[in-house]
Amino acid sequence: MNGHGAVQLGGATWLRDQNNQRVAANVGMYRDQAGNPRLGPARLRTFAILAPTATHWRPASCAEAGCDRYRNGYEIRIDASSPDPLTVARLVYLRSRKHGVRMEEYRAERSDWVVFRVPPGERVFGHEGQHRIRVDRPELFAVHDPAAGTYLHRGRANGADDWQDQFANHQDQLATRVSQG
Repeated sequence: MNGHGAVQLGGATWLRDQNNQRVAANVGMYRDQAGNPRLGPARLRTFAILAPTATHWRPASCAEAGCDRYRNGYEIRIDASSPDPLTVARLVYLRSRKHGVRMEEYRAERSDWVVFRVPPGERVFGHEGQHRIRVDRPELFAVHDPAAGTYLHRGRANGADDWQDQFANHQDQLATRVSQG
């Protein structure tokens, strides 16, 4: 896998999403042993299985998303000796309990650090809007061909079967061309 979430499998480059699911394959560019392309960019066809953020994901709470801090609890550490006004304001706010989050205050031994321990199941500060979960919508099966533009498959199994057939046929055509030289 490279740094962009792509992995090479059988001549295809598969892109992976945040959950390590394969989301796109680019099979139009086979390379020889030296790494030089055997087919040019004019033959580049991209197959993608898409779940766009705007239509297939929604904001989620820490509880819905299974957030580690929500599930296991967490600590907030503040240097009580800091003259920084923002640090002082944070300390005053956390001690005021106006935030509605249960927590216990501890002072680290022989230190100016104050530790607020938040038990599991409490709201996680700063996580508002951080989590997203999939909504129950079928993926979009797309093919981008430089000559024809982008095409979304619709049909049997929301286009998955037709997309898979086209993907397999295209891969076979490319392999045949490459083997013929």
